Amino acid sequence: MAGRRILPYRGRMGTARERVVTDHGILVLVDGIVVERVHPIESTPELIEEEFAAIEALSGGSPPPLLLDVRAWQGGGLLAWKEALGRLRGAVSAIAFLTDEDTEVLGPWPSVIDQLLVPAAVFTDEGEAMGFLARERDRDPTS
Repeated sequence: MAGRRILPYRGRMGTARERVVTDHGILVLVDGIVVERVHPIESTPELIEEEFAAIEALSGGSPPPLLLDVRAWQGGGLLAWKEALGRLRGAVSAIAFLTDEDTEVLGPWPSVIDQLLVPAAVFTDEGEAMGFLARERDRDPTS
């Protein structure tokens, strides 16, 4: 995990206080939601492992909702998806994928995640994605 660095966040996004820069992307915690801007790379199992370590570092160990901005992402092979799917439950409470309208990089995985692991949805509007995650964050776990 040599590529992970925790730095002060200097952007204009909610109440973010710090960011983690990894080889996979840039992550910030905004109002209890982890936002990751994925780099224009292809994911590997090692990069996915580093990503989940960064999510845990930002969230303090409590599973946060995750906004995954994949607009620049180059995809990932089956082993990368296997690593991600194996880590999702217990690591995040919900996930919103932010994409371009014409992307096919995600394939069927968001619906698989939503049906089997945690609430998940795909958005082309960041405000709508954050709204979805805020509702999931605020949902009563007993309901």
